[in-house]
This record gives sequence, structure tokens and C-alpha cells, in this order.
Amino acid sequence: MRGSQLPAGLCGTALRDPVFSYRTVNGVGVTVERSPLSGDFLRFPARAVITYPVG
Repeated sequence: MRGSQLPAGLCGTALRDPVFSYRTVNGVGVTVERSPLSGDFLRFPARAVITYPVG
């Protein structure tokens, strides 16, 4: 793998609404799929995206 190339299988379809998003003070972000029936629960199975600043 070179430079900014992503590992095979890392990217998939976009997350489905509704989602829960959270960002920490140091820039780390977490977005997780919530249940469409009740916003208090996660989808099953739920997918998540974690982002973080580089550099």
C-alpha cells in the first residue's frame, strides 16, 4: 500500500440516517447509525465512522 491509498474493503456504502455524531475537543469524530424506530438505540448491526486529524 502506498501513501494515502486505503486498504481493500475499507470503504463501503454511506451510513444510513438517522445517525449519532460526536466530536471530541482534540478533533476525533465518531458517527454511528441509530435505529430508525427509536433514536435511543443503535441499528443492528450498526456501522460507525471514526475520523481523526492527521499531523
